[in-house]
Amino acid sequence: MSAQTQLKVIDAVAELGGDQRIVTSKEVVARRVGLEPATVGAPGFLEQAGLAEPGRGVWRLTEVGLRFARLRTSDSARSRLLLRDHWQGQWFQQAAVRVLVDGPLEERDFAGRLCRGVRGTQERRLTLVDWLNHGLIVHREADGLITLAPRDGSSRGAGASSADRARTQASGTHTIADPLLAMPAEKITALPLQQFRSFMNAYGAVYQALTPTPAPAG
Repeated sequence: MSAQTQLKVIDAVAELGGDQRIVTSKEVVARRVGLEPATVGAPGFLEQAGLAEPGRGVWRLTEVGLRFARLRTSDSARSRLLLRDHWQGQWFQQAAVRVLVDGPLEERDFAGRLCRGVRGTQERRLTLVDWLNHGLIVHREADGLITLAPRDGSSRGAGASSADRARTQASGTHTIADPLLAMPAEKITALPLQQFRSFMNAYGAVYQALTPTPAPAG
């Protein structure tokens, strides 16, 4: 399943299972999302990601999975922040940091290195990249390159992308601290909805204003 299809499955299981997280059969889930039962036979990656409980032929979200699904219906930005924090220390988060520590990579190259030694098809590897991007672990640039999504200001040094390092060297200053990612996640998610949205809208402009412009080459 693609990441987008898996997101639909999560939403369906959350709706079917309710706040009690009732176990739901794959047949019922499949009918809800318009897929064949075999396609939703087991949680797979969602189990590793801590969003669904182990089970073959049945589905049940974890508490984090249900919270993620609920947040998706009200504010997708907060749901992505939840994934970012929940996935710290997971093998795929650690692997992404290790692979990208020296700079950005083309997406297929990154997917191959990320899953080196792990069984799976290229499609599954690219689906993992989609999830890492959705969970703010990596960032897919406009040109298709994959970079690390910095968590806070102190991490934008050895683990920064080549573009980040070039910008820092050109400006002759220390790396700019990211005002959003340096803020504790619990403080961000505790903001009232309207205030949170205003904060996110203002963030891009604020960070751009704080970031020095690279000096012209040559």
